[in-house]
Amino acid sequence: MKSLKVAKYEFFDALNSIKVYYAIIIVIFASMTLLAGTNGGEIRSSGVEFSTAIFIFIAGLNSFKNSFKFTQGNNITRKTFFKGVMISTLPIAALMAVADVILNRMYNLFVVCPTMYDMLYDKGFGQSVWSQSNSLGTLFGTVLFLVFLYTMTFNLGIFINLIYYRSNTVLKVIISVAPFVLITLIGNFHDLFPKEFWNGVGNFLVNAFGLNDYNPYAAVFSFFIIAVILSGFIFLLIRRAVVKD
Repeated sequence: MKSLKVAKYEFFDALNSIKVYYAIIIVIFASMTLLAGTNGGEIRSSGVEFSTAIFIFIAGLNSFKNSFKFTQGNNITRKTFFKGVMISTLPIAALMAVADVILNRMYNLFVVCPTMYDMLYDKGFGQSVWSQSNSLGTLFGTVLFLVFLYTMTFNLGIFINLIYYRSNTVLKVIISVAPFVLITLIGNFHDLFPKEFWNGVGNFLVNAFGLNDYNPYAAVFSFFIIAVILSGFIFLLIRRAVVKD
């Protein structure tokens, strides 16, 4: 029961930021719709839910410290806190996924705006004439795809936040610089690995996310596995975390 209370606290704590985010998105959509009306409907946009993924990642980055201090001050165990945080990610992700699909369908009445699901898994996308499907299968697939994408992204934000929380100043600097160094090294040492290696990596990713046969449920499964792995690391980091001022 305590974990559900923690989940409720986390959900409503995030809800205020979510309201502000969607208020901004609605203003942007309304502005783009008006602009499309003055330009004969020639304006197009796509993948707006990518902004939601960035938002929920940032929410994950900012979701730990204050709530951890609050729960520790109320004698809630780290295990219970972990369960509550993980439980809260699903309703947050589901709420934003459903909101994104509803807003996208309304926006598409005025401006052509395919979702990431449309661009990746609609066989007809990219043809000279394309219209967004509103079939039950497409709507269900889009929501499910976004729910697990957002859950994974939220967990990634929490995981990175916890790494910073548990690190000293020097290690924080190293962690911040490491991704850029890694990208540079991969670019410079690309030729050190045979072409077959990179082809194998590419084929693995294509199959893991169902891009070869337009199978969104492969991506859903991959997002779920990554989210579970991240949650395991999150638990290990929370288990020995101490309250910091």
